Amino acid sequence: MDQSSITVEQLKHVTAEQVEEMVDTAVRAFAGDNAHRAMLGGNWSIHHMLFRGMVRASELAGEIYVVRNADKTRILSCGFWFRPGTGLFGTEEQKALGFNDFFDKLSPETQYWWKHPYPECFSNIIDGMWTKDEIAKRWWCFHLCTDPLHQNRGYAKAIVNFICEKAERRGEIIGLATPSELNVRKYVAMGLHERGHVFLDDPTDDQPAVAATIEIPVDSRRSYQKIPSIYTVLIPLNLAVLTLVVDRGTLRVRTFHHGAVPLRPNEPKAGGRT
Repeated sequence: MDQSSITVEQLKHVTAEQVEEMVDTAVRAFAGDNAHRAMLGGNWSIHHMLFRGMVRASELAGEIYVVRNADKTRILSCGFWFRPGTGLFGTEEQKALGFNDFFDKLSPETQYWWKHPYPECFSNIIDGMWTKDEIAKRWWCFHLCTDPLHQNRGYAKAIVNFICEKAERRGEIIGLATPSELNVRKYVAMGLHERGHVFLDDPTDDQPAVAATIEIPVDSRRSYQKIPSIYTVLIPLNLAVLTLVVDRGTLRVRTFHHGAVPLRPNEPKAGGRT
């Protein structure tokens, strides 16, 4: 689809109907997804609670961008973006909008995973992948999702391009992450390059979940509007990180390899960090 025919808009006041619409879309889009299985501890009956908390928290502290159908009666694709210095579920006010209720439904093992392996892995990547100056100007996408009935039409790509334009005007950057090896293969098939792996334990499985970091080879003559299509949600889990750096109208990509495996419950913490 011609990108010029797709309109991206920000939802500043999300209605209850729109919340449920985005929740329903995400539940259908990620049914059976391994990364979401980890977040849920295998309890798919509370999937909607996680997404409802994400929508409300993003409305409060982030920015929600959507693509709707021609008569604006249906959200086809949505992205939840957080400005530099902010993040999803980063405050108690955000958590009170649905995350706490979701968290109470999790098993003790999965609650531990949310409190320790997941944030520790993400924190290690944040500490090592970007400089303080880059973090200070980096937007992060915590959720990017298209209705399964309307995927592969460039809607999510349009949202990413919209934020790239916004970042470029401000001299800022954007960060994304993909949760699945399937997405990595899609990116590689589009001409992207695998750069390494990050391991994050799945609380429902003894085997760590694995994903690969990738980069976009950007020619100096290409504009940010040439970003390959994004197919599914990009969230910071099983962390394959894709960083787009907007610089003088072009995209410069930086990816780094981190391979620390988070500790399991009751495992002693080794001194130091490599």
